[in-house]
Amino acid sequence: FFQAEDGIRDHCVTGVQTCALPISLRQRLRLVLAADLVHANGASLDTALLAVLLRRPLVITHQGYQLVSVDGLGWGADGPTPLTPQASLAYYRSRLPPHRWWRQVLLLRLRRWVAHRAAANVAITHWVARRQPLPRQRVIPNPVALPSSDPTEPAIPWLERSVDLLFLGRLVQEKGLDVLLEALALLQRQHQLRPSLWVVGDGPMGEPWQALSASLGLDEQVRFLGSQRGSALRRCLSQARIGVVPSVWEEPMGIVAIELLAAGLVPVVSERGGLAECVGAAGLTVPNQDPPALAAALAALLADPRQAEARLAEAPAAIAAFAPAAIAARYLELFNQLQPPR
Repeated sequence: FFQAEDGIRDHCVTGVQTCALPISLRQRLRLVLAADLVHANGASLDTALLAVLLRRPLVITHQGYQLVSVDGLGWGADGPTPLTPQASLAYYRSRLPPHRWWRQVLLLRLRRWVAHRAAANVAITHWVARRQPLPRQRVIPNPVALPSSDPTEPAIPWLERSVDLLFLGRLVQEKGLDVLLEALALLQRQHQLRPSLWVVGDGPMGEPWQALSASLGLDEQVRFLGSQRGSALRRCLSQARIGVVPSVWEEPMGIVAIELLAAGLVPVVSERGGLAECVGAAGLTVPNQDPPALAAALAALLADPRQAEARLAEAPAAIAAFAPAAIAARYLELFNQLQPPR
């Protein structure tokens, strides 16, 4: 079994070879030929195309929208982009030099050709599966490996936490912090509520969003804490009651929502994309890019602790669905169906 991945170090366990560092075409060819089954974690063609051409059973895990979108995200420099192949190619035809556009035409068609010949396609959420329907497709989410709780830092009860709202993520346009800031301004004007907000993260929109916060008169409510890691991040999470993920794009999954749940926060997330699917009954959903709807949801949650308690009671079941052991078992079942152990 040969698995090609990005972003992790090379390692090998019994019966499984996982490669992330660059390897030559000859090495890749040798590994695919030796494999009973190939798993491509992502839509890269480097290994998947070889597997199809060499007639090896291929499983592709689709982490985004690479089979229906030139950019693979449904988001570009100017905001949302189309999420159907023809519309995406038409959108980028005037935005890319001709040679780059034709290259994208070839890559998009080749990725789709390979996926239609895979033994199985795995979408990380039902949302991704619906956005790019494929043959022999099933849904298996990404695993979420949560840090062990520190016994020296007992959990703070929800009502005793000192921070009302927390935003955790990169400060980039598609994450929608501006939607949350506008919702806070509405809470002031329409509900006379001034909940505190901690913003954890950094990115190119940091300064513009701090300026927006000031222009909306939110300086006394909002703290920009920058990037936090390890114990510092755990302390931030332990102080907050509600985690807000106001993404304006269609997040394919949304691991941050599970992390918020595990830290004892009630998540409020955008409904279009995989975030709502991740939190299920343990969170609230609001329309993407809708400050009034977000303000109304936050006002209701802040005013009614019983609603928060009901959501928190659903959290363990939601988190358990993403346990690494549970996800590994589902993949093992799939692999055994395609290539039974000898």
